[in-house]
Amino acid sequence: MQNFTLWNAWADAAGTTVTFFATSAGFQRINRGTPKMIGEMLKDLGCPNDQVKDWSVKAFATDYLSDDLDTDDWRDRWNVSYELKVRMNAAVKFSAPSEYLVDNLSGDKTWDGAEPAPDTCVVVADFPTEAERERFEPRAQGKSKDLKIEKSAAHDRQALISMPAGESFFKQGARLAVTTEALVHEFGGTTQWRDRFGHEEDSEEEDGEKESV
Repeated sequence: MQNFTLWNAWADAAGTTVTFFATSAGFQRINRGTPKMIGEMLKDLGCPNDQVKDWSVKAFATDYLSDDLDTDDWRDRWNVSYELKVRMNAAVKFSAPSEYLVDNLSGDKTWDGAEPAPDTCVVVADFPTEAERERFEPRAQGKSKDLKIEKSAAHDRQALISMPAGESFFKQGARLAVTTEALVHEFGGTTQWRDRFGHEEDSEEEDGEKESV
């Protein structure tokens, strides 16, 4: 069983910064991270890990990978996740892995067991076309000034919608996040990785690979 699920990995144009998300798949959390943890994560993503200069860790919660949207425990829906931004000493050649989700067994020895609620919530939205994504943004922005909307650098037609959170936000039902997801659906978008456009093709490719082994 993996400790983290890695996803949305991408490198900047210069190849000197690699960014990816890591979602807790069990009890493990990330504090500051360690060279060993970062190296193992990069290796699992298929990225060279011998040029790491430093990195930053930013916690958030999302239900994009959640298996239980109807749970009474907010932690089961809003999975604790992290954005890891790794700077390199030199440019590296990196292409995002063919698998959308990558299992990872590493751990962070700087984590002391604390499990604070992330102060940021992120809704990940996939749209059928770029036009729909662009139409959605002003509507969502008009709903709340607390929403920050960014175009995903990892996937086309994907938006990352973040908002202030914290324990009380999640315990009270994460209402702003839920209404934002409903608005995404009104524009024909999806907010779960399994429902994203092209997921069926990914599954067929994976089945084909298994049959050919």
